[in-house]
Amino acid sequence: MATISARPRISNYRLGKLIGQILANLFLIVMALLIVVPFVWMISAAFKPISELFVTPVMIFPQRFTFENFQSLFSATTTSAQGASNIFPRWYFNSIFVAGVTTLLACFFSSLAGFAFAKYNFRGKNVLMAIVLGSMLVPFVVVAIPLFIMMANAKWLDNFLALIVPFMAPAFGIFMMTQYMQSLPDELIDAARIDGSSDFGIYWRIVIPLIRPALGALAIFLFLQAWNSYFWPLLVMNTPSNYTLPMGLGSIRGENFKMENMGRVLAGSALVSAPMVLVFLSLQRQFISGLTMGAVKE
Repeated sequence: MATISARPRISNYRLGKLIGQILANLFLIVMALLIVVPFVWMISAAFKPISELFVTPVMIFPQRFTFENFQSLFSATTTSAQGASNIFPRWYFNSIFVAGVTTLLACFFSSLAGFAFAKYNFRGKNVLMAIVLGSMLVPFVVVAIPLFIMMANAKWLDNFLALIVPFMAPAFGIFMMTQYMQSLPDELIDAARIDGSSDFGIYWRIVIPLIRPALGALAIFLFLQAWNSYFWPLLVMNTPSNYTLPMGLGSIRGENFKMENMGRVLAGSALVSAPMVLVFLSLQRQFISGLTMGAVKE
């Protein structure tokens, strides 16, 4: 009788677990559709003529496939100061340069600081780490004005240095590298030190190869952040030829929005977002492993 009464309990447990999994999967599917459908529509709308952009009912795929929006984007992106000239490729180069240099410098300084916090004991270490963690709680808009004044005093306004230097050592990167490096065995560092290696040699030859998954994840995060930045470049950049892509697309839209500009904005948005989606899809395993490795210590 005891075994018979236990079977309904087991079946009810399995049924409840199955229902929970189904509800969780339905929720994830709905959230995925909310994210993917607008992106798919944006890519598809970039190949639609202007007459099909706001028709009802909404059509995901274009009835007439065209490259008019891309041709208009590359032929009509001009500045009043420079006359009729196409500067969209210039915006692309600016974004690649700023995001690439910022990512390289931020990964270097974040890993260097993380190595110091994780493997060295020095006076004020806990206080400095608390300051780093506390800075993550401060919204960027709070420090935007003081940072703008600093850039103005340094005469870096309308200069790429204003987009790179303030973000060379992000607090999130330092914290992430510190947490990851704490899982590295101290015996490797001690053995390298016994062999006569310098502190920077230990960092460069021993530590860097071991933290490549975490560096890859941090690099993707920092590159996306720099690539999509709009608010700060809007404050410090004045010359249209120095705009980054998000700021350049905003200038195409203009204050007085015109319907014909919508196609250019959609074409530019597709060109801006498509490469980053491909990069993330190709490196998503490394991104996930970099975020999870080192999180559990043995």
